[in-house]
Amino acid sequence: KASAESKVRMGDWSAWPLSKDQIRYAARDAEASYWVFANGTLGSAWPVPPAPFCPSAHGLELRDAPAPPAKQESCSDEKPGKPKLKRAASAPASALGSSGDPADPEEASEAAQAAQAAKKAKANASFFLMHRNKSLKPPNAGLKEAPRGGPLDALRGVVLVVSGVLDSMSREEMTDFVQSHGGTVAKGVTKKTTHLVNDHGEIGPAKLAKCQAQGVKIVGEDAIFDLVREKIE
Repeated sequence: KASAESKVRMGDWSAWPLSKDQIRYAARDAEASYWVFANGTLGSAWPVPPAPFCPSAHGLELRDAPAPPAKQESCSDEKPGKPKLKRAASAPASALGSSGDPADPEEASEAAQAAQAAKKAKANASFFLMHRNKSLKPPNAGLKEAPRGGPLDALRGVVLVVSGVLDSMSREEMTDFVQSHGGTVAKGVTKKTTHLVNDHGEIGPAKLAKCQAQGVKIVGEDAIFDLVREKIE
C-alpha cells in the first residue's frame, strides 16, 4: 500500500486529466489539511476511516473533466502594437448567392432539386411527344398523289427537316422523294436548313425554337410538292 501511495505521490501530476488514484490522493490530502486546521493537530483520530470516494462530493466530475488550458505561444519577437487581423479567405463563386453573400445550404439544395426536376420534366415531355407522334399515321396516306417526273435537281439547295407527322407520306417516303429530286433531308436544324416540314402532330420544342431563331420556313408537305411542280411546268 505504501509503495502504491508513493507511486501516486511521485507520479506525473502535470498530465491531464488526473487519474482516479491521483484524485483520491489529492482529496485525502485536502481532508488532512482541513483536519489540522479544525483541530490544531492530527492527533490519534487521524487517519479517519477511508470512505468510498465520491467525486461529486468534492466538486469533481470524472467523465467531463475540463480540458487543460491551451498553451499560449510566445510573441516576444513581435513588436507591441495593434493586433494583426487575418483576412478571411473569399468564398468560391459556387458558394455565393445571387447577391454575392454566402449561399444558404438549404437554398442551394432547393435550387439544385428544382433544376433536376425541371430537367426531368423536359425529358419526360420530349419522351411522350415522340411517342404521341409515332402513334399517329398520315391521315391521307394513299389518297394524295405526289408529283412525278421533273428534273432530278428540282430540289437542289433544299435542306429540310421533318417533324411530327406528314399528311400523306411517311418520313421514309418523304426522304426518298426529296433525295430523288436533288434535295437533302437532315435530322436536326442547322444553319443550312431551309424548311421544316410538318402537317400533323407536334413539333419538337428545340427544333421549333431553332427555326424561329434562324428564320427557317415551317411548311407542310404540299409546299415541297409545289417546288417540284414549278420545275416540271
